[in-house]
Amino acid sequence: MKKLGRLFKYKMFWLITAILFIVFVWPAKQLFVWFGFSVDSLKSNAKRLKIAMQYFGTDEKELWNLLEPMSKRELEEVYIEFGLQRYEYGGRFWFGSPLDLFGWFSKELNAKEKTRMREIWSKTNLEITF
Repeated sequence: MKKLGRLFKYKMFWLITAILFIVFVWPAKQLFVWFGFSVDSLKSNAKRLKIAMQYFGTDEKELWNLLEPMSKRELEEVYIEFGLQRYEYGGRFWFGSPLDLFGWFSKELNAKEKTRMREIWSKTNLEITF
């Protein structure tokens, strides 16, 4: 009877360990794909923009691919969703200051890219400040 009790305890230990692994250790993307969700649908467009500009070097191709096909309403929603995000100079939080999406464009894009970006955002009613 003692062996049966120990076996039950060990099974419970491994069951709890497996559950904790799935919940905390398994990469979140894999879990979402496993349960049938699209990874891209989980990322908001504003988050994708921030990721494209966040670290050294801006992924301009991602910016164009994301923003060019959007309608006026979608662009305005992205701007509102982005809100004020801390722009971290050199990756250090104490040097950062909160900027809106246009402030990020102002910091991250060169003159030619800003012109192209202004063409995209010109269809909105927003005041373009970059």
